[in-house]
Amino acid sequence: AVWERAAASTSILYGKLTSERAESLSDPGEGRSYAAGETYNACALSLVFHSRSPRVPTFRADVRFFELPERGECWFGGGADLT
Repeated sequence: AVWERAAASTSILYGKLTSERAESLSDPGEGRSYAAGETYNACALSLVFHSRSPRVPTFRADVRFFELPERGECWFGGGADLT
């Protein structure tokens, strides 16, 4: 087997924005303003692969999706690396 350990994890969340989160998402310079109580949906996928060989790097990745359905807005985030 190539992999000594491998894992995949998912998260699915939904709720209403807190005042702190709404403020952190807001950007008056770009005309974006969000309010506490707006509905959101979010999900994430995390991957980690450790190989058996010390010559093969570990792979890690996280992908996130965030949606404000009442506004029709959504965006992706995340990244990946070899260590």
